[in-house]
Amino acid sequence: MDPGVLPACATGRMDKGGVRELFDGLALEYVHERDLQPSFLGQKREVLALLDGAGGRLLDIGCGPACMEGDLLSRGFEVVGVDVSLEMLRHGLQRLRAHPFGHRCRLELGDVERLGFRDASFDAVICMGVLEYLPAYDRAISEIYRVLRPGGVAVATVPNRLSPRHVAGAAARLAKRALGRPREYVPNRCIPWRMARQLRRQGFHLLAHRYCGTQFIVSATRERL
Repeated sequence: MDPGVLPACATGRMDKGGVRELFDGLALEYVHERDLQPSFLGQKREVLALLDGAGGRLLDIGCGPACMEGDLLSRGFEVVGVDVSLEMLRHGLQRLRAHPFGHRCRLELGDVERLGFRDASFDAVICMGVLEYLPAYDRAISEIYRVLRPGGVAVATVPNRLSPRHVAGAAARLAKRALGRPREYVPNRCIPWRMARQLRRQGFHLLAHRYCGTQFIVSATRERL
């Protein structure tokens, strides 16, 4: 999820209430436009490719209006989707009613830093467009590791701070700040090698990574005991 540069609070950060309000307001736009955006379609293709060979019970963190769920259900997954936005979930439930395997999917409110599931309860986890709305990734990565079973696969997408577009954007923001323009909120983008180090430190074994436009996409597994 990358709606662009947004107004910031005085600290330059957006709290979870602000993120929830933001995506409640974006829900209709996501319903009508998300599946048509080349950037999202590219990310979806890469994430699905990194899930090849996986099956079973999958957790979709930041599921929005169920943009991934149709493809995941068609691959045979049993899906649980969580999101902070009630509006996103409402539209997602409407979409699933029309899917022949919609009964294999459950959507509910959830927080990536405090997932309400037992340890090792999912065979796969995907987390697309979520981590960048947190001030730090560590707690979320720890929760993803906790709910993933040993041998399971996790796939995450994060904006790549080193992509040419984001480097140019950072230079433009510095110029605006020098001119005294109001501070803008910018999602917490990753540096890919640091992201890989965080995953390893948590206990993940990295499987593969891809670059897709401005996004860094990484898959990892929780090693078997």
